[in-house]
Amino acid sequence: MRKYFFMFLSFVFIFILMACGNESKEDIIDLVEEHMNEVEKYYTEVALEIRVLDADGHTIDQKSGVMRANRNDKTSEADGEITQDGQTQNLYSTDGTTYRKVANDPWESTPSQDDPMDNAETNYESASHILMQLKDEADIDMEKKNSKYIITFSGKNEDIYNSFKGPYSLDVAGAVPKDVNHDLEIIIDNETYFIEKVSNQLTVEVEGHTLETSIDQTFEQINEIDDIEIPQEVFDEAETTVNSEKNIDEDIASTLSQIEDNIEEVKSYSMMRGLVITVLDTLTEKIIDESEETSTSEVIEDPLEVNEVGDLNGEQAQFYTSEHVTYTKFPGEGWQDMTDQDEVFRDINTKYKDIAQIIFTVGEEDGTEMEVDDDGNILFTFTGKSEAIYSAFQAPFNLSLTGVEPKDLEQNIRITVNSETNFIEQIENMMHAQAGQEELHVEITQTYENMNEIDAIEVPQEAIDETS
Repeated sequence: MRKYFFMFLSFVFIFILMACGNESKEDIIDLVEEHMNEVEKYYTEVALEIRVLDADGHTIDQKSGVMRANRNDKTSEADGEITQDGQTQNLYSTDGTTYRKVANDPWESTPSQDDPMDNAETNYESASHILMQLKDEADIDMEKKNSKYIITFSGKNEDIYNSFKGPYSLDVAGAVPKDVNHDLEIIIDNETYFIEKVSNQLTVEVEGHTLETSIDQTFEQINEIDDIEIPQEVFDEAETTVNSEKNIDEDIASTLSQIEDNIEEVKSYSMMRGLVITVLDTLTEKIIDESEETSTSEVIEDPLEVNEVGDLNGEQAQFYTSEHVTYTKFPGEGWQDMTDQDEVFRDINTKYKDIAQIIFTVGEEDGTEMEVDDDGNILFTFTGKSEAIYSAFQAPFNLSLTGVEPKDLEQNIRITVNSETNFIEQIENMMHAQAGQEELHVEITQTYENMNEIDAIEVPQEAIDETS
């Protein structure tokens, strides 16, 4: 009897081992998605590094940064620090306000949309969505090692590039996404199905240089960290700092208040956006690098409906998204139904109320002037250097600087506001800075028209035809 009992156990163990071996990457990714909402709070570290190498493999430029944070995604609270180029910034964040401290400076408070811990969307949910977008990729491999599932990919893949673009503000200047090489690894716990690590090493050749981008994020102590509490001294010091700042001009403050009161009145609009980045060699007067991105959109904010046509260096892309469907058309490709990934594309279109926050940062800056232009509209202008203003533009326009510090950027800003509706009609910012023998120029233009005049947006018929 004992002999048969051992034979029975052996059979059971073999059956279990066979069952485990048959798990596919699709099954595991489904389980990650199923358990995603169980993740409430955790500790995370994000390390980013960008290197530019010459033809001989020598590093000619390098940037790096590390973020360490405790996060509670259910309450939108976080505490942590960001270290970049040797400078550390401490932060506490709530649903509406972020408190920050740099070196020996006092604590300051800013709206949470300016929070660098949120702007890149480096939270657990965003990391999970990266994995979900890779589910149907045939070249993705998976192995089970010890108590982990390890998903890997090596090679070129535009979808993988796009999946990292939103969460990590990925923008490899001058590179075509389909030409970027990836060395990807995602580690998943085999009991909880929680993601523990996301790593991607990106390499691409651009005009005789090699660009290397390293992204590493870990998630630890999931649902085990203590509740996040902001010390009272942070509140007190931030409040004292605000009260000690100079008073804003009364006319500017009054106008900003009226603009803020009318933000929620904007329901639909046409939006034109232009972003031109030029790097000039001042010795030879030759353009080293240049990129131009333009887009025209029709937007209804609630319920969300967007039809956008964009142009990146002569290649046109288009997308349509609503509450129910998302269609995309990339350069050289047909329409695709991306409804299951629509959150990625919704992030591309920054809403009016998010862009409008820029004017409040500009309005509070020393040196900002306000006047009435020839058309009777209100004109805000600012010329000078301001890290706060650069930060306000950074997330909405996905700006990323290499070799230049934000504090060194000379900015020339013009914001036009309709004096009757108090709606922003145009935002312009011309930035430039010198870095060695290279000069950087950034031109940003955002224009709004047909405010509250768009009642419906038609789905492109060819999108329906090609995807049905």
